Amino acid sequence: MSDKAADAADLLAATSHSGGTIDGLPDALRPGTPAEAMAIQSAFIRRHGSCGWKVGPHPSGSGWCGAPLRGRSAQPTPHRLSYDRAAAMRIEVEVAIVLGSDLPAAASAADVRTAIAKTHIALELFRSSYPDPKQQDFPSLLADSLSNAGVVLGEGRAPREGDDFGALEMTLVHNGDTLAGTGKGAAMDVIVEMLGWLSGYAAEVGSGLKRGDVIITGARLGPLSVAEAGTYRASCALGGVELEVA
Repeated sequence: MSDKAADAADLLAATSHSGGTIDGLPDALRPGTPAEAMAIQSAFIRRHGSCGWKVGPHPSGSGWCGAPLRGRSAQPTPHRLSYDRAAAMRIEVEVAIVLGSDLPAAASAADVRTAIAKTHIALELFRSSYPDPKQQDFPSLLADSLSNAGVVLGEGRAPREGDDFGALEMTLVHNGDTLAGTGKGAAMDVIVEMLGWLSGYAAEVGSGLKRGDVIITGARLGPLSVAEAGTYRASCALGGVELEVA
């Protein structure tokens, strides 16, 4: 599926970049299996580059799934988004990991913990290339980087002994008004397990997990609309992250 994978990756990348949608990949390009979707992800990385990965629970309820992030680099905070661009965009508030060293495939928990340089609060820019992603099968969603449209990397710090990310209090406010809050999410042990799985997946799809990669670890708040103008700020013990819509 190599040529088809490249064509599919280019079409989805162009759609995401333009802010448009397609009803679905053409039959000739549509992946029929997760393996074919992974080939499209691989082509995307080779042809367009990526600053890292997203990883989270598989929709089947068993195991994990992942996808390369769109964008050769993470956006710094505060990030500005035009009103028109934001109209169809949503955001998820997440914990992001930045690697301080490469991770081998099938990395052990000790390998993962050693490789984590910093933990950050982050916003995933969340937008599907399909008008109704619920009408798409999982391989088509996987090929579309699981609706990733980029990431805004907020403040962060080195991990500390006793970090309890399973009970990390987070809030999201818009122009000072609270939109959402939570004290739940993946604990560090779960994040380490996800990254261990991702080390093998990333090696199969691309060149593996590398020093400097940004890895977002699943929504704690959202997805939430950012269609209204103003400042969206998420905060937690790791710091803050902002998106300005104007």
